[in-house]
This record gives sequence, structure tokens and C-alpha cells, in this order.
Amino acid sequence: METIRILNRRITWVLTFLAALGAMVSPIVLKAADQTDEKVAGIVGIVRGQTARLNLANITDVSTPLGPCVSRLTFLDGANNLLGAAVLSLAPGQGRFIDLNADTLSIRGRFEIRGMAHFAPNPDPTQPDPCAQTRLTLEVFDNKTMQTTVFAPEPHLVDPPEPERSFGMVGLTAGQELRLSLNNLCDGAIHLCDGSVIPGPCEATISFLDLNGRDLVPSTLVMLKQAGQTGFVDLLASHGIIINDKTRLQVRGLVSFPPVRDPTAVNPCANVRATIELFDAKSGQTTVFYGVPDT
Repeated sequence: METIRILNRRITWVLTFLAALGAMVSPIVLKAADQTDEKVAGIVGIVRGQTARLNLANITDVSTPLGPCVSRLTFLDGANNLLGAAVLSLAPGQGRFIDLNADTLSIRGRFEIRGMAHFAPNPDPTQPDPCAQTRLTLEVFDNKTMQTTVFAPEPHLVDPPEPERSFGMVGLTAGQELRLSLNNLCDGAIHLCDGSVIPGPCEATISFLDLNGRDLVPSTLVMLKQAGQTGFVDLLASHGIIINDKTRLQVRGLVSFPPVRDPTAVNPCANVRATIELFDAKSGQTTVFYGVPDT
């Protein structure tokens, strides 16, 4: 992935093309579960020696017979000036990113930027929107250590429905660990926070996926048998993943729950919440925290 630089002729051509495409296609009502035709990943300041990375993951199941999600990722400054852009085509399960290196900008001190994703209209309104399920995340990392120092997920409108909890992408580098945790919260209408046994254990499968939606390591089954119980799975370089001092590995987490067999019975996974942490393997200090919002 090439580092995004100051607006060039290629980007100008892409923007012109997309503008013409938008003019030719009439607006439609999107069938998206968690977005409109665009997403914003916050505002953050960067300085020289840092790179901002805008990630987009298409979390649609890879078995879904949908075409690719076409999106334009952009970096804008505080005055809404375009700093860089790229058009991405993401098949179900895929993720991609664009970078904005502060060292390539004529800036002094802090420079405020924001990231956005604009989605192409659904090519076939009679079919589900191929961009209906995406995750947008913005990272800032140090150009020398490659470690993420800032992480800003998009504000979701609606949590994805069961049976999955899907996270956006985050960069993992040497000396770091990525932890995906599950917490079985308490619900006074069903059970109390006293360690009482819930109606059957909650079985959840935790996976770590790469840019193409493939498993980086074998998925792990986590069983939560009691109210308030927590379980987690770590991803680190010792699992055989090659990460050197000059490399960042873009990862997204996925939690899958088994389907509810009896809709009239209490769902043992109904109150399970998932979070991701990125922390230093030596000190244990957390540098990134990413929580999927409650339903």
C-alpha cells in the first residue's frame, strides 16, 4: 500500500470520476445496518514523525454472494481541504487502508486531520447493499517504532446483530500483543451477579483475521459458564506470525456465537460484550482500547 501524498493528478481524476458516477446514479435508500452513505472516523492531531492510517474492513460474510464494496477513503484537514484519497474495492471479508505521512506535509507543530469513507450507491437496489456492513478505524503510529499511539473507531449507529461481534482493523507490531476479551454481563431479569449458573454456557469462537479475511491463527473456543465470567484470547508474534521492527500487521477481531436453537429459551450469550486491547508485551501497558457498543 503506497503512502498517500499531497493531492496529485491521479486523485483528481478519481474524484472527477466518482463525482460523475454519483451524478448518473439516482440516490437510493440504503439497506445498511450500521451506516449511511458515508462514515467519519473522528478528528485527531498529527505531527512530523507520525503517520495516520485509515482502515476500512468489509465484514460481510465471505460466503455471501455479493459484489465488492466500492468506497473512497479521504483525509481532510480542519478547513475541509483534501489531503489524500484512494478508491478501494473490497470483496466480502477483505480490509484495506490508506496512509497519510506527516513527514510528506508542509506542516509545523500539530496538524488536525479527519478520515472519511464515502460509499458508492448500491448497483442493484433489489439486492442487499454490498457496503452495508463495514468498519472504519483511524490510527496514528510512530514512523520509527511503528507502534500505534492513537486509535479512533467510527461511532456505530447500531451494533451488528447476532451471531457475530465484528471489529475494525488495528495495526500490531513487534513487541505488542492484541487481546480480545469477552465478558458475560449480568441481567437482573435473568440472573444475578452472584456466580449463579446461567441456563447453559455461552460458547463463543474468537478469530483474528488478516486483510483478506483469512485466519491468522486457528480460531479459539471460549466458554463462559457463569454470570460475570470473563475470557480472552491473545494474538502475539510467538504464535508464528512474522512481525519485524519495520512491519505492521493489520488485524481485525471477530467473535462468533452459535445460533439460538430455541427462540423461546434464554439466550446464554445475550449479555456478552466484546472488547479489544493492544498492549506492550513487556510492560503490559495498554495503548489501544476498542469496545463494541452495547445493543
